[in-house]
Amino acid sequence: MAAPLRASKRRIFRADLVLRTGGRIRWEVQRGTQGVEPEALWGLRLAAKHAQPEHRGQAKFGLKGVARAVESKQAWVVFVCTEGSPAVLIQHVPALCALHKVPVAMVATDPSNLADAAQALWPGPKPRRHAVAIALLRSCQGQLRELCQHLEGTLPPVRLPFLQAAELSASAAKSAPTQGQDPSGQAIPEDFIKLTPLGSKGKDKGKGKGKGKGKGKDKGWGKMSAKGGKRNQLKVKEVKEVKEVQEVKEVKEVLEEVMREVKELQTNELPKEGTKRKLEAAPAEEPFQDSQRSEPERKVPKVTISDFFDEVAPDGI
Repeated sequence: MAAPLRASKRRIFRADLVLRTGGRIRWEVQRGTQGVEPEALWGLRLAAKHAQPEHRGQAKFGLKGVARAVESKQAWVVFVCTEGSPAVLIQHVPALCALHKVPVAMVATDPSNLADAAQALWPGPKPRRHAVAIALLRSCQGQLRELCQHLEGTLPPVRLPFLQAAELSASAAKSAPTQGQDPSGQAIPEDFIKLTPLGSKGKDKGKGKGKGKGKGKDKGWGKMSAKGGKRNQLKVKEVKEVKEVQEVKEVKEVLEEVMREVKELQTNELPKEGTKRKLEAAPAEEPFQDSQRSEPERKVPKVTISDFFDEVAPDGI
């Protein structure tokens, strides 16, 4: 069997601590006057009394069943009793219903009275004696359906501070005329836009001694983190300065090469004016002709038949 839930031993969301802070989840408790049951509980009792036998199982009993029905989007209306049950157990139900946009009725009654009001909807053979929370499902019919439709428009919503802040910021962003201007039409200065957000100085928590985030045991962890941030900034500045010096050197080398090329071009210019005049006074060479390149004709001696025989055959043959 599971151990009982104890707020003193386990760090659970405690109601007494929430009262001191400004971020409390707020809900309105429905109470009856002069010993009469609250209106929502009385409507549940009448609707369950007139429900037919086939309507059994159209409600979920208990905190676990209600939470599962809300998360699976099957719950239509949720009833929670505020008396006879610790606030530590029931405080998550209104927040869960508000996140899933399910109306919740916080009724000032005890678990036994709440279970008795919805006894006709219990699917088991044995009666349910206690119920801290009950959820009516969307598949309910008859008077239960009419009750859910009525409570959906009349129950007060649960106030969640973080949801209200998000809605206000979204509405402010929509109502803003243009980015970078205030409603009066004057431009917002750049210094105001570039302000650092609050809490940005504590990003290096617990990094002074090389331990995990937030695990530094030394009291001077804040100073160490500040020194580490300054050292990182100095390193970044040094790297930037080295890069700038290298870029300047490269630019100087390129300029020197360009100057050398310019000087070489100046020394290798065309000849001066005197040489130009000599070139102009010199006769123009005639164009080269192919006839001049032709070789002189060779004179071939005339050879007769008698000469041939004299060379081949000696005299006297």
